[in-house]
Amino acid sequence: MTAGKSPKFVLKTGSHLWNVTSFTIKNLGISREYEIHLIIQDEDVPRLINQPASLHVDAHIFHGFIVSQQVSHSEQIVRTSIQLVSPLKYYLSHSHTQIFKEQHLPSIIRKLLVNAGLTEGAQFELRLKSEAKDWWFYQDNESTLLFLRRILAAHCLYYSYQQTEDHARCIIADSLETLLPAGLIALKLQPHSGFARQEGISVLTFKQHLCTGTVTRRNFAAQSANYTTKEASSACKPALGKYETNGYSPSQGAIVKQAMLDEAARQVTLQISGMPLLPGHEVNVESDEFNGRVRVCALEIRGFQEKVKGVQKIEEHLSFHEERLHTKAVLSPFFSGLAPISNQIESVKTKFDTAQIEHRPGIYPDISETGSYHIRLHQDIMAHGDGKRLRNEKTKASPWVRAASYFAGNHYGFNFPLYDESEALIAYENGNMQSPVLIGALSNSDCPSVVTSANPDEKMIATRAGNQLKWLESGQENSVELSSKLQKNRLSIKEQGGSKEITLESQEGSLSLYTANVLNINTSQNYQKYAKNMLRLWGRGDLNGSSTNIVFKAQESLSLSSDQDASFHAPTQSLQAQKKIKSKSVGSTVLKAGQNLRFSCSRGNQSLQAHQGNIFIAADTSLTIKTGNASLLVTSNSMRLHTGGNLMIHALATSGLEPFET
Repeated sequence: MTAGKSPKFVLKTGSHLWNVTSFTIKNLGISREYEIHLIIQDEDVPRLINQPASLHVDAHIFHGFIVSQQVSHSEQIVRTSIQLVSPLKYYLSHSHTQIFKEQHLPSIIRKLLVNAGLTEGAQFELRLKSEAKDWWFYQDNESTLLFLRRILAAHCLYYSYQQTEDHARCIIADSLETLLPAGLIALKLQPHSGFARQEGISVLTFKQHLCTGTVTRRNFAAQSANYTTKEASSACKPALGKYETNGYSPSQGAIVKQAMLDEAARQVTLQISGMPLLPGHEVNVESDEFNGRVRVCALEIRGFQEKVKGVQKIEEHLSFHEERLHTKAVLSPFFSGLAPISNQIESVKTKFDTAQIEHRPGIYPDISETGSYHIRLHQDIMAHGDGKRLRNEKTKASPWVRAASYFAGNHYGFNFPLYDESEALIAYENGNMQSPVLIGALSNSDCPSVVTSANPDEKMIATRAGNQLKWLESGQENSVELSSKLQKNRLSIKEQGGSKEITLESQEGSLSLYTANVLNINTSQNYQKYAKNMLRLWGRGDLNGSSTNIVFKAQESLSLSSDQDASFHAPTQSLQAQKKIKSKSVGSTVLKAGQNLRFSCSRGNQSLQAHQGNIFIAADTSLTIKTGNASLLVTSNSMRLHTGGNLMIHALATSGLEPFET
């Protein structure tokens, strides 16, 4: 059965018109998504799911999409229950995970709506000022509608539906005044007669939510002609000027959030006949309990037909004196124009992304003076056929991103710069996409981890050049080792069982020990220094060594240098070098042995020089100087000079020379 030409309530779907037995429009308001629940008494209603439809109430039209349809049978009456939702709630219901990076806010909003299937001009209109600032937004597995409402609330933007003959056009604006209906409606509450100039009886409730956490409600009903007062505890956040920002940072965000809290905390609810109010309408209310101007936050419109089978069942659920068409309005002096707090204030989610450190010429990337980096999110990096990552040059790198550290302070802390194209883990401060923080680096197939199956128990810091600092802690061995590439140079501190050992080794190159004052090397066992090329000990002050056995050995050169005293004491001492041994002292040099003191040079030259002083060589038993077939032997009571060739003595005078007989 189709509706007549002039029905009171009609549902229109395509070319069909259906009489509506009853309907309820809920949550009709600015920056709100409305729902329509209606009943049709007809046996021939086809399947209408996902079809666009419109409810006509007198001269008013409400467009939506049918998302639910149920049929019930009772007392030979067939009822079809249908639910419609607003266009944004229908189109933006799907959940996604995506990032909008470095785009202007109007562009992001337009892209969300167009990608969802809405047509600009017919189904939505943006009344936003152009802006030059780029924004980052992160949709984290949430519905696009919730994501859009979150963006709009954070930037103090508003939207409202303009119902035309063909569409419900969603208008998004940065000025609330452009969405408010014109005119002021005056309503005066009078006992036994409801609001002036309104037929039927109205009900008024005034709710006051103070910071004490108590909700006070004052109710007036015409049939009782009295106010009733009720108080109850509330778990809601205390409002009316007491909101603390708690890091809420968007422009004017704290002010708007306070208005939203106040809007929910101080409200007037009234019921009147017909549909005299529109969302955002300004109303002047005069009553014994409340006087002042308020605005309509939300509307609930209900209607039902007369003289329809089963209508008595509907009337049983309606209050006394309710009209066939009536409106329930929630008004507040603190009208924010934004979505309700329950849908707006979410718990902060922890969000992470992966990115790559932006490339710059050289080993290290471009790092700011505060240690921040440029990054590229992985969605901006294209995958090549060979699996290698390639940058999308049409996109640009991010602004500076702060890097977290294990330890940081006032000009002190930990610094370990990331290399070019390292994969980084990005988090967002308080879930705000405008505040990314680089919190660490990740291993991947291109950059394998330094930890393998061969060394899972090693604590290690390894650089790109191969330098390592390792801690090995096992049941039998504890060690710390600092080494260069391929362990050619290393410092090892090891404890294994009862053995304790410190090793300083340079397999290639030179080894130098330098001190401005005193260098002491003491050991009760053996002291050894070994270098493949050069071993150097240098002290600006004293250079001392003490051990039972001292060995200095270098394959090329050995240098002992001190500006003051250099002293090494041991029963056995050895200085060995294949090419050069150098001992230098600004003061005195003393070589003393309790038993044997030997200078040996298998090849090359051996030189003892004193530029401005004397050279003193002393031995308690004997002193031998030998080269080739010639030798000089000095004992405590004789001196023997032997040569297989010629002996030449050049002196100004000689005495006491006698031949030596064998």
